Amino acid sequence: MIVHQEVDVMNLGVKDKKELMESILSIVEEDNEKFLLRLRDRIDRVEIDIPKIEVRFEHLSIEGDAYVGSRALPTLWNATINFVEVLLH
Repeated sequence: MIVHQEVDVMNLGVKDKKELMESILSIVEEDNEKFLLRLRDRIDRVEIDIPKIEVRFEHLSIEGDAYVGSRALPTLWNATINFVEVLLH
């Protein structure tokens, strides 16, 4: 026998609200996982080829500053020196 009852969330404590949200989210996650697994099984069963997406870049260049030695460590002093160096260029 399943028992249903109304819950006034305005009267719930912090702990009860947290438990309610966790239970709702876990159900949603389980439902999504079940749906995706069923969808994948069906696609595999009927042997549908899902289109693949390919991204290509032409004439792409990337620049970055690389520091070596003690300047490579992310300390407050090094960050300050690097910032001042950028301002002076």
